[in-house]
Amino acid sequence: MRSDSASQATATPAPSGVSLRAVILGAAFTALSAFAIPYSDNRLQGTWISCCHLPIVTFFLFLFLVAVVHSSIKRFFPRHAFSVRELMVIYIMMLVGAGIPSFQLTEYLFPTLTGVRYFASPENKWAESFFRYIPDWMAPTDDFAVRAFYEGLKPGEAFPWRPWVVPLAAWTSLALIFFWTMTCLTVALRRQWIENEHLIFPLVQLPLDMVENVDRDFFSPFLRSRLMWIGVAIPALIHSWNGVHRYFPAVPAIPLSWGLNQYFQTTPWNQVGMLVAIIHFSIIGFSFLLATDLSFSLWFFFIVFNVMSVVLFSAGLRLPPLPDYPTRPEAAMQMLGAFFLVCGYIFYLLRDQVGHMVGVAFGTSKAPARDADEPLSYKVAVWGFLIGMAAIATWCSMAGMRAWLGVLSFGLILVVSLVLTRLISEGGLLFIQAPFRPTDIYAFTVGTGWMQPQELTVHAFLGRIFMLDLRTFMMPSFMDGYKIAHEVGLPARKLMPAIALSVIISVAFSYAAMLWISYRYGALTGDGWFCQASPRQPFATLAQWISDPRKPTVAGWVLIVVGGAVTYSLSLARTRLTWWPLHPLGYAMGPSWPMIQLWFSTLIGWIFKMMIMRYATVTSYRRARQFFLGLVVGEFATAGIWVVISWITATRGTRFFLF
Repeated sequence: MRSDSASQATATPAPSGVSLRAVILGAAFTALSAFAIPYSDNRLQGTWISCCHLPIVTFFLFLFLVAVVHSSIKRFFPRHAFSVRELMVIYIMMLVGAGIPSFQLTEYLFPTLTGVRYFASPENKWAESFFRYIPDWMAPTDDFAVRAFYEGLKPGEAFPWRPWVVPLAAWTSLALIFFWTMTCLTVALRRQWIENEHLIFPLVQLPLDMVENVDRDFFSPFLRSRLMWIGVAIPALIHSWNGVHRYFPAVPAIPLSWGLNQYFQTTPWNQVGMLVAIIHFSIIGFSFLLATDLSFSLWFFFIVFNVMSVVLFSAGLRLPPLPDYPTRPEAAMQMLGAFFLVCGYIFYLLRDQVGHMVGVAFGTSKAPARDADEPLSYKVAVWGFLIGMAAIATWCSMAGMRAWLGVLSFGLILVVSLVLTRLISEGGLLFIQAPFRPTDIYAFTVGTGWMQPQELTVHAFLGRIFMLDLRTFMMPSFMDGYKIAHEVGLPARKLMPAIALSVIISVAFSYAAMLWISYRYGALTGDGWFCQASPRQPFATLAQWISDPRKPTVAGWVLIVVGGAVTYSLSLARTRLTWWPLHPLGYAMGPSWPMIQLWFSTLIGWIFKMMIMRYATVTSYRRARQFFLGLVVGEFATAGIWVVISWITATRGTRFFLF
């Protein structure tokens, strides 16, 4: 269906879609999102609107653009209506830019740089423990700038811009280098994943459905579907009812989550991890798009890992906890082994592609470069990646870390990012996270005593800002953008300047928003996680590790090997046994924070899909797809509407779900 339209678009001369008006509107929507995300998270404190790889703010604005703006222009000024390609340029720009203001950079950067001094006290002894290891250029040292960030400026006080100039220049340069390095890495993935393996990229199906045939009609068939609107109505009515409850407590709320740990209070059953059943309508909807073996494996292995924790505790295994993650360490180390195995498999499949790219870059390839349709030329991608890693090593060295250690740590986070990107591109996981950073890997395998205190200090900053929470990191958004471009016939290389513009705009506007909100209202009135809990965590751990370095554990190594072996066995069985029901990516996700949140909704979605596949016709199955995607539309659109209502009524805390 979409492939036909795409082939027609490429068969006849047509505008590329990267038009000036599309780029301008994409830039405007990106700027709006970049300002709205910190404001919504910290002032309204409702549903996080950029907390996953289909950001609510991006979807909400795109729905408004397609259903209201574009349809109105097409009705009254049809010659000026947007093309499908132009609409997708706008969407891709918003998608790539949406993660930066929240978990990708801004909402971790500013509280971390100021919180280290604001939350220091005689009791925690941070100043004596590690302040001397923080370079002056790394974080503001001006007491007034730090105090005013958290408590707000008093009448007559001037904005302290000078203490921010050097730290923001340093961290922004590192962030842009890191983003560039990830961009270069995605060039190696595009052809293999999209053209050779034909991964389905579930998260792009919804925006593509929304613009299908809008060149000819006012609305796409999807937006005209009655089943879709029935799906929309269910979460819209339930969430709106609960929204009314927020304003009028006498109206009873409809519960959508149930804590289960209360039923496991006795030893050893109290060793199960965090156990809560939550209904996320959007997850139920997206689960319908997943292969049944993957959706089954996601919730099945979540339960298996929790049972395993009970068994291992009963057997006497004791491991130190993972700092800042709810995942139990015995599960996390197995997940790490799975990640290494999956990464090795990805590079095995990429061996010819990477070899060709390196040969082109170094002039040793006899074959001509096959990169005309790539986002970057292979020479630029390879040299860009190498120069980017060298620049990262230089930055880390200037901060007081050995250069090779900086390369190793960022290399490990790129390995984790690569596997998470695969999980999103193949599995369509809406919200994703790995329960380990490079320092966690070092702590369990080789300990931390060999690291200098200054290196631990730099890692505390790097780990919090770039490595802790990858739920909105950039690589999956790039890959989704490449897939959309492939489907609608957008030239990927012409798209890259627009994407680069969206990144710059998102950084600039989110910085301005975070500084304005904090110095006007005080970060202490902001989101409890971003502004208070998060800035304390890494430095409490840092002080502990400096005074009492972690020792390596044999069990950690064993569990990593077990995780890799199990993943290999699952992969082997899946390729040789057609009936095999378990997917290795389900094992790799384990009992991570996303699965703690999503396992129950994934189970519900899997049950519905199994029933429909068993008892319904092919036509009924295709129609059911519209209903389940309607659940996603309904939940995300309702969340967006209630954010607007909260802004208009100046009401805080209207939260429907928290990924």
